[in-house]
Parts: sequence; C-alpha cells; structure tokens
Amino acid sequence: MMMRSMWSGMMRFDIITLFPEIIDFFKIGLVGKAQQNNLIQVACWNPRDFSTSPHKQVDDRPYGGEPGMVLQYQPIVDTLNHIKKTHPYSDQDRHIVYLCPAGKPFNQSMIASFKEKKQFILIAGRYEGIDQRIIDHHVDSLWSTGPYVLSGGELPACAIIDALSRSIDGVLGNKASYENDALSEHYAIKHPVYTRPRIIDGHAVPEALLSGDPKKISQWQDEQRNHNKEKSD
Repeated sequence: MMMRSMWSGMMRFDIITLFPEIIDFFKIGLVGKAQQNNLIQVACWNPRDFSTSPHKQVDDRPYGGEPGMVLQYQPIVDTLNHIKKTHPYSDQDRHIVYLCPAGKPFNQSMIASFKEKKQFILIAGRYEGIDQRIIDHHVDSLWSTGPYVLSGGELPACAIIDALSRSIDGVLGNKASYENDALSEHYAIKHPVYTRPRIIDGHAVPEALLSGDPKKISQWQDEQRNHNKEKSD
C-alpha cells in the first residue's frame, strides 16, 4: 500500500459567499470536531457587507447582452482585501480559489500539492459567475468538483474543505483511515467493506475476510477493486 504523509499545524479556510449560513455545515461531524480541537478554522464572508453600493448591490448585468447577472468586482475584491488584512498570511502560505464548473477537477492527488498552505480563500460563485477581472488579477486557481452546473460554489467548498481537513494530522482518529481513503492516488476504487453480523438476510461476509490471513485478505481486496473498477467504467 502506498503511504501518504499527513501534515500538522492549523489550516484556515475563508469562504466568500452570498449565503454565509453555510457555516452551520462546519459545526458538525469531522470538520466541526477539527475546529473544536483547533486544527482548522472556517469563516464565511458575505460580499454584501463590503459593497459600496447604497443598496448593498453585489451583481449587475453582463456586458455583451447575455442573460443573467454577474457578481461584481468591487464587493468581492474588497472582501478579499479585508480577509488578507485581518488574517495576514504570506502569498506563499495563502491560496485563493474560484470554484466553477470550468475549473480543474479537484481530486485526492492534488491534496499533497497544497500541504504547505496555511490558508485557503474559496470564492463561491453564483448566477452567471464573477467578473473575469477578479480571476485575472486576484485568483490563484480555478477548481471544480465535477463537470456539472450547480446553483453556486458553496457545496464544492464544503467538499473541498472536508477533503483537505482529512489530511491534517489529528483530524482523523485513526491515521490508517487517511491512508486507506477510497480515492487515494493509489486506488481509484475502494474494495467492498463489511461489518457485523456475519450473516444477515441470508447474505454472508466473504470467507476471505474471515480467514485471518493478511495475504489472502489483501489479494481478495485487490480482486474486488478491479471488479468494481470494471463496473464503474
């Protein structure tokens, strides 16, 4: 099995979103516990709070006559600048990401590439997207969680924060859980897993898993991974 190194130290996530209520997601489960243990920090920032418009406007019609609305430059950039000022990480320690369908697909192998980063600022788009000048002058990467369109970037932000958090030493109770993650760079498909009882509704746990023989178990797992890969193609 290929071993993957975890990294230690506090990691901070700042989400720029029109729906800061998403912060409630990060109060539960693994991410919530990681925050309680001071392993990660998660904050949400609403660009409406930084809009200079009298009515706190954050979007406007796109040039070129296309339908829909585009998030404006000023509210988002001023939000970014506020985050940088109040949480002053160096450019080397910080990574700013815009979440959009056209972005690079985020996968498990990318996590190791960003293990030195201490802060991620995730911009969750809405409507027809954000002003391109934000991307050109203030964003380091475009990431996607898949080739499909969602209502906004909030759900991808949740998924990416959860995935990155798992890689921090101390977040998972068992380090082996990280090394055996289903979507590791070594195994694209995870083998089947079973728990008690041994037999239920006439369906039994495979004998190989009951053998106590590590070699036989490993061989069975490899065979099942290949089988599952064929089914997923």
